[in-house]
Parts: sequence; structure tokens; C-alpha cells
Amino acid sequence: MPKEKKSGRLTRYLEDYQGSQEPLLRSFSAVPYIELSANTQVLVDGCTNILEYGENCIRLAAGRFHVQLSGSGLCIRSMQEQCALITGVITAVEYLSAEG
Repeated sequence: MPKEKKSGRLTRYLEDYQGSQEPLLRSFSAVPYIELSANTQVLVDGCTNILEYGENCIRLAAGRFHVQLSGSGLCIRSMQEQCALITGVITAVEYLSAEG
């Protein structure tokens, strides 16, 4: 029996990306779109800046919010066209106000 294909933006992003340097076209809003794949991958669409980068914490500016990811072994695998793919063991995802 054929393996069921997963749908979702993370899957489409990974399928479309495949190391291509072509620009990925997306529409971005003032709020980020986040898609988790279990607790080992997260796609953050709409991020504009890396505010903090460490093995246990990554914080991104994304529209009206800062998105903070906590865990262990965190790594930004790819960041193109306001879309970050983060891998590691993710224990928490927080939306923080960008207004301080």
C-alpha cells in the first residue's frame, strides 16, 4: 500500500525548497504562521529578524509578535523569504508582544 502523503505548509515548503535558490513566493501578514511537525521541526512563516539564537532558545521577530522557541539542540536549518525552518527538540512555543 502506498505511503500516505502528508499535507501542510511545512511539507510543501520542504518539498519545494530542496536546496533551490529560486525565491519562494508567499503572502505575509502581520501575524506569523507556525506549523509544528511533532516536537522536532517547526516552520515559522512571516519572520523578519533573528533576535536571539542559542541551542536552548531561538527568538524571532514576526510581525506584531516575537516568537520564542525553547528546547534543546535548536538549530535554524533554513531561513529564506521570511520563512525559518527550525529543528531540535522543541519544548515550548511562545508568542510575545513585540511592543515590549
